[in-house]
Amino acid sequence: MNDMTGHKQPRPRLVRAMSEAEAAYLQGGEHPPTGSFLTSNSKFLNSPVFRDAWCQASLRRYGWDLPVTYHLPTSFRAVAEVTDVDRFVALVEAEKRTNPGFRDWVDARKLPVWPLDRVRECAPGTLGAAIHEFMAKSGMSADFMRQGDPIESDVDYILKRRSAGHDVEHIVTGFGTNQPGEHAISLLSSVGSNLHLTPELAGIVNLGTAMANSASFMRNSIHYPAGMPYLLKATQKAIEMGFALPCPMYMVDWDQYLDMTIADTCADLGITYNTEAEEWYAVDHLFRG
Repeated sequence: MNDMTGHKQPRPRLVRAMSEAEAAYLQGGEHPPTGSFLTSNSKFLNSPVFRDAWCQASLRRYGWDLPVTYHLPTSFRAVAEVTDVDRFVALVEAEKRTNPGFRDWVDARKLPVWPLDRVRECAPGTLGAAIHEFMAKSGMSADFMRQGDPIESDVDYILKRRSAGHDVEHIVTGFGTNQPGEHAISLLSSVGSNLHLTPELAGIVNLGTAMANSASFMRNSIHYPAGMPYLLKATQKAIEMGFALPCPMYMVDWDQYLDMTIADTCADLGITYNTEAEEWYAVDHLFRG
Protein backbone atom coordinates (compact mmCIF):
# COMPACT_ATOMS: atom_id res chain seq x y z
CA MET A 1 0.00 0.00 0.00
CA ASN A 2 1.78 3.11 -1.28
CA ASP A 3 1.09 6.80 -0.65
CA MET A 4 1.14 9.50 -3.36
CA THR A 5 4.94 9.73 -3.17
CA GLY A 6 5.35 6.00 -3.80
CA HIS A 7 6.40 5.20 -0.23
CA LYS A 8 5.02 2.00 1.22
CA GLN A 9 2.72 2.52 4.20
CA PRO A 10 1.86 -0.03 6.85
CA ARG A 11 -1.61 -1.51 6.67
CA PRO A 12 -3.83 0.56 8.97
CA ARG A 13 -5.27 -1.04 12.09
CA LEU A 14 -8.95 -0.29 12.63
CA VAL A 15 -8.88 -1.36 16.26
CA ARG A 16 -5.98 -0.66 18.59
CA ALA A 17 -5.18 -3.43 20.99
CA MET A 18 -6.28 -2.36 24.48
CA SER A 19 -4.32 -3.04 27.57
CA GLU A 20 -5.98 -5.06 30.30
CA ALA A 21 -6.12 -1.95 32.46
CA GLU A 22 -7.91 0.05 29.75
CA ALA A 23 -10.45 -2.72 29.14
CA ALA A 24 -11.06 -3.09 32.87
CA TYR A 25 -11.69 0.66 33.15
CA LEU A 26 -14.23 0.66 30.32
CA GLN A 27 -15.98 -2.48 31.56
CA GLY A 28 -15.92 -1.47 35.20
CA GLY A 29 -14.06 -4.60 36.21
CA GLU A 30 -17.33 -6.52 35.96
CA HIS A 31 -18.41 -9.51 33.94
CA PRO A 32 -21.99 -10.64 33.17
CA PRO A 33 -23.02 -13.96 34.69
CA THR A 34 -22.70 -16.93 32.39
CA GLY A 35 -25.31 -19.58 31.78
CA SER A 36 -26.45 -22.21 29.33
CA PHE A 37 -28.99 -19.94 27.62
CA LEU A 38 -28.70 -16.52 25.95
CA THR A 39 -30.58 -14.07 28.16
CA SER A 40 -30.31 -10.53 29.48
CA ASN A 41 -32.31 -7.96 31.42
CA SER A 42 -33.61 -6.52 28.11
CA LYS A 43 -36.80 -8.13 26.83
CA PHE A 44 -35.95 -6.74 23.40
CA LEU A 45 -32.60 -8.52 23.31
CA ASN A 46 -34.24 -11.65 24.69
CA SER A 47 -36.76 -11.80 21.86
CA PRO A 48 -35.39 -13.73 18.86
CA VAL A 49 -38.15 -12.25 16.70
CA PHE A 50 -37.34 -8.66 17.69
CA ARG A 51 -33.57 -9.18 17.40
CA ASP A 52 -33.90 -10.61 13.93
CA ALA A 53 -36.44 -8.01 12.77
CA TRP A 54 -34.26 -5.11 13.91
CA CYS A 55 -31.15 -6.64 12.37
CA GLN A 56 -32.95 -7.28 9.08
CA ALA A 57 -34.27 -3.72 8.91
CA SER A 58 -30.93 -2.21 9.94
CA LEU A 59 -28.46 -4.33 8.01
CA ARG A 60 -30.33 -5.34 4.85
CA ARG A 61 -29.82 -3.64 1.53
CA TYR A 62 -32.79 -2.11 -0.29
CA GLY A 63 -32.18 -4.17 -3.40
CA TRP A 64 -34.35 -4.03 -6.48
CA ASP A 65 -35.43 -7.65 -6.04
CA LEU A 66 -37.81 -6.87 -3.15
CA PRO A 67 -39.92 -3.86 -2.11
CA VAL A 68 -38.38 -1.62 0.55
CA THR A 69 -41.35 -2.45 2.78
CA TYR A 70 -40.68 -6.19 2.65
CA HIS A 71 -39.52 -6.43 6.28
CA LEU A 72 -42.48 -4.50 7.74
CA PRO A 73 -44.85 -7.42 8.46
CA THR A 74 -42.11 -9.09 10.51
CA SER A 75 -41.30 -5.80 12.23
CA PHE A 76 -44.96 -5.32 13.20
CA ARG A 77 -45.05 -8.82 14.70
CA ALA A 78 -41.80 -8.17 16.57
CA VAL A 79 -43.11 -4.97 18.12
CA ALA A 80 -46.31 -6.72 19.19
CA GLU A 81 -44.34 -9.56 20.80
CA VAL A 82 -42.35 -7.30 23.13
CA THR A 83 -45.21 -4.92 24.00
CA ASP A 84 -46.69 -5.35 27.47
CA VAL A 85 -50.38 -4.93 26.59
CA ASP A 86 -51.59 -4.69 30.19
CA ARG A 87 -49.05 -1.97 30.93
CA PHE A 88 -50.03 -0.19 27.72
CA VAL A 89 -53.69 -0.19 28.81
CA ALA A 90 -52.82 1.09 32.30
CA LEU A 91 -50.69 3.91 30.91
CA VAL A 92 -53.44 5.00 28.53
CA GLU A 93 -55.91 5.14 31.44
CA ALA A 94 -53.46 7.17 33.52
CA GLU A 95 -52.84 9.56 30.61
CA LYS A 96 -56.55 10.12 30.12
CA ARG A 97 -56.87 11.20 33.76
CA THR A 98 -54.19 13.90 33.48
CA ASN A 99 -54.20 14.88 29.80
CA PRO A 100 -57.65 16.23 28.72
CA GLY A 101 -56.68 16.68 25.07
CA PHE A 102 -55.50 13.09 24.86
CA ARG A 103 -58.63 11.85 26.66
CA ASP A 104 -60.98 13.67 24.30
CA TRP A 105 -59.08 12.40 21.27
CA VAL A 106 -59.15 8.78 22.43
CA ASP A 107 -62.79 8.87 23.55
CA ALA A 108 -63.89 10.31 20.18
CA ARG A 109 -62.40 7.27 18.39
CA LYS A 110 -62.53 9.14 15.11
CA LEU A 111 -60.70 7.79 12.11
CA PRO A 112 -59.90 9.89 9.00
CA VAL A 113 -62.23 8.16 6.56
CA TRP A 114 -63.99 10.24 3.92
CA PRO A 115 -66.42 9.13 1.20
CA LEU A 116 -65.06 9.78 -2.26
CA ASP A 117 -68.03 12.09 -2.90
CA ARG A 118 -67.01 14.29 0.05
CA VAL A 119 -63.49 15.04 -1.13
CA ARG A 120 -64.53 15.19 -4.79
CA GLU A 121 -66.51 18.32 -3.94
CA CYS A 122 -63.49 20.13 -2.47
CA ALA A 123 -62.16 23.07 -4.45
CA PRO A 124 -58.84 22.79 -6.31
CA GLY A 125 -55.85 23.53 -4.12
CA THR A 126 -57.51 22.37 -0.92
CA LEU A 127 -56.42 19.49 1.27
CA GLY A 128 -59.60 17.64 0.34
CA ALA A 129 -58.79 17.95 -3.36
CA ALA A 130 -55.28 16.61 -2.73
CA ILE A 131 -56.72 13.66 -0.83
CA HIS A 132 -59.16 13.00 -3.68
CA GLU A 133 -56.30 13.05 -6.17
CA PHE A 134 -54.35 10.57 -4.03
CA MET A 135 -57.35 8.26 -3.74
CA ALA A 136 -58.12 8.46 -7.45
CA LYS A 137 -54.54 7.76 -8.52
CA SER A 138 -53.71 5.02 -6.03
CA GLY A 139 -57.10 3.37 -5.74
CA MET A 140 -56.55 3.34 -1.99
CA SER A 141 -58.59 4.81 0.82
CA ALA A 142 -56.95 7.55 2.85
CA ASP A 143 -57.32 5.45 6.01
CA PHE A 144 -54.20 3.44 5.04
CA MET A 145 -54.55 -0.32 5.64
CA ARG A 146 -57.28 0.09 8.28
CA GLN A 147 -60.47 0.42 6.24
CA GLY A 148 -63.43 -1.35 7.76
CA ASP A 149 -61.62 -2.50 10.90
CA PRO A 150 -63.74 -2.23 14.07
CA ILE A 151 -62.25 -0.32 17.01
CA GLU A 152 -62.19 -2.68 19.97
CA SER A 153 -60.41 -0.66 22.70
CA ASP A 154 -58.55 2.57 23.43
CA VAL A 155 -55.23 0.90 22.62
CA ASP A 156 -56.67 -0.49 19.41
CA TYR A 157 -57.81 2.99 18.43
CA ILE A 158 -54.39 4.51 19.14
CA LEU A 159 -52.65 1.92 16.99
CA LYS A 160 -55.16 2.31 14.16
CA ARG A 161 -55.05 6.11 14.31
CA ARG A 162 -51.25 6.12 14.20
CA SER A 163 -51.32 4.56 10.74
CA ALA A 164 -54.70 5.74 9.47
CA GLY A 165 -53.54 9.28 8.67
CA HIS A 166 -50.17 8.33 7.24
CA ASP A 167 -50.88 9.38 3.67
CA VAL A 168 -52.59 12.62 4.72
CA GLU A 169 -49.47 13.48 6.73
CA HIS A 170 -47.40 13.08 3.56
CA ILE A 171 -49.71 15.52 1.76
CA VAL A 172 -49.76 18.17 4.48
CA THR A 173 -46.06 18.14 5.37
CA GLY A 174 -44.53 17.86 1.93
CA PHE A 175 -42.54 14.87 3.15
CA GLY A 176 -42.90 12.72 0.06
CA THR A 177 -43.10 8.95 -0.31
CA ASN A 178 -39.35 8.73 -0.83
CA GLN A 179 -36.76 7.49 1.64
CA PRO A 180 -36.01 10.87 3.31
CA GLY A 181 -39.73 11.64 3.39
CA GLU A 182 -40.73 8.33 4.98
CA HIS A 183 -37.95 8.76 7.55
CA ALA A 184 -39.25 12.25 8.34
CA ILE A 185 -42.89 11.12 8.73
CA SER A 186 -41.84 8.35 11.10
CA LEU A 187 -39.64 10.66 13.17
CA LEU A 188 -42.34 13.34 13.25
CA SER A 189 -44.64 10.87 14.97
CA SER A 190 -42.01 10.04 17.58
CA VAL A 191 -41.30 13.68 18.32
CA GLY A 192 -45.00 14.38 18.85
CA SER A 193 -45.41 11.50 21.28
CA ASN A 194 -42.35 12.47 23.30
CA LEU A 195 -43.47 16.09 23.61
CA HIS A 196 -47.13 15.52 24.45
CA LEU A 197 -47.38 12.19 26.29
CA THR A 198 -45.84 10.95 29.52
CA PRO A 199 -42.43 9.34 28.88
CA GLU A 200 -43.32 5.68 29.45
CA LEU A 201 -46.44 5.85 27.30
CA ALA A 202 -44.51 7.69 24.59
CA GLY A 203 -41.91 4.93 24.67
CA ILE A 204 -44.51 2.25 24.02
CA VAL A 205 -46.35 4.26 21.36
CA ASN A 206 -43.05 5.07 19.64
CA LEU A 207 -41.55 1.59 19.59
CA GLY A 208 -42.31 0.94 15.93
CA THR A 209 -41.13 4.36 14.74
CA ALA A 210 -38.01 4.20 16.92
CA MET A 211 -37.22 0.86 15.32
CA ALA A 212 -37.77 2.28 11.83
CA ASN A 213 -35.72 5.44 12.37
CA SER A 214 -32.79 3.75 14.10
CA ALA A 215 -32.71 1.12 11.38
CA SER A 216 -32.79 3.84 8.74
CA PHE A 217 -29.71 5.52 10.17
CA MET A 218 -27.78 2.26 10.36
CA ARG A 219 -28.86 0.91 6.96
CA ASN A 220 -28.13 4.09 5.06
CA SER A 221 -24.86 4.77 6.89
CA ILE A 222 -23.41 1.40 5.93
CA HIS A 223 -24.97 0.85 2.50
CA TYR A 224 -26.01 4.25 1.11
CA PRO A 225 -23.75 6.95 2.57
CA ALA A 226 -24.35 9.22 -0.43
CA GLY A 227 -27.94 9.61 0.73
CA MET A 228 -27.07 10.50 4.33
CA PRO A 229 -27.00 14.31 3.84
CA TYR A 230 -30.62 14.14 2.66
CA LEU A 231 -31.57 11.86 5.53
CA LEU A 232 -30.01 14.30 7.98
CA LYS A 233 -31.90 17.21 6.42
CA ALA A 234 -35.11 15.20 6.72
CA THR A 235 -34.29 14.55 10.37
CA GLN A 236 -33.76 18.24 11.03
CA LYS A 237 -37.00 19.24 9.31
CA ALA A 238 -39.03 16.56 11.10
CA ILE A 239 -37.75 17.59 14.53
CA GLU A 240 -38.42 21.27 13.85
CA MET A 241 -41.92 20.48 12.59
CA GLY A 242 -42.65 18.21 15.53
CA PHE A 243 -41.71 20.92 18.02
CA ALA A 244 -43.93 23.43 16.21
CA LEU A 245 -47.08 21.28 16.18
CA PRO A 246 -49.62 21.81 18.99
CA CYS A 247 -50.13 18.03 19.31
CA PRO A 248 -48.77 14.86 17.70
CA MET A 249 -49.69 14.96 14.02
CA TYR A 250 -51.55 11.67 14.31
CA MET A 251 -53.97 13.43 16.72
CA VAL A 252 -54.92 16.20 14.26
CA ASP A 253 -58.58 16.18 13.19
CA TRP A 254 -58.24 16.54 9.42
CA ASP A 255 -61.96 17.08 8.85
CA GLN A 256 -61.63 20.75 9.77
CA TYR A 257 -58.96 21.27 7.10
CA LEU A 258 -60.53 19.55 4.08
CA ASP A 259 -61.76 22.82 2.58
CA MET A 260 -58.61 24.78 3.43
CA THR A 261 -55.55 25.11 1.23
CA ILE A 262 -52.52 23.14 2.27
CA ALA A 263 -50.68 26.44 2.88
CA ASP A 264 -53.43 27.63 5.23
CA THR A 265 -53.49 24.23 6.93
CA CYS A 266 -49.75 24.44 7.59
CA ALA A 267 -50.13 27.99 8.87
CA ASP A 268 -52.89 26.97 11.25
CA LEU A 269 -50.79 24.09 12.57
CA GLY A 270 -47.73 26.34 12.87
CA ILE A 271 -45.53 24.29 10.56
CA THR A 272 -43.44 25.01 7.48
CA TYR A 273 -44.22 22.93 4.39
CA ASN A 274 -41.23 21.03 3.04
CA THR A 275 -40.29 22.50 -0.33
CA GLU A 276 -37.49 19.99 -1.02
CA ALA A 277 -39.74 17.04 -1.88
CA GLU A 278 -38.88 17.09 -5.59
CA GLU A 279 -35.16 17.08 -4.82
CA TRP A 280 -35.67 14.15 -2.45
CA TYR A 281 -37.53 12.21 -5.14
CA ALA A 282 -34.68 12.93 -7.54
CA VAL A 283 -32.12 11.37 -5.18
CA ASP A 284 -34.26 8.45 -4.00
CA HIS A 285 -32.09 6.12 -6.08
CA LEU A 286 -29.21 6.84 -3.68
CA PHE A 287 -31.05 4.73 -1.09
CA ARG A 288 -31.50 1.63 -3.28
CA GLY A 289 -29.48 -1.07 -4.91
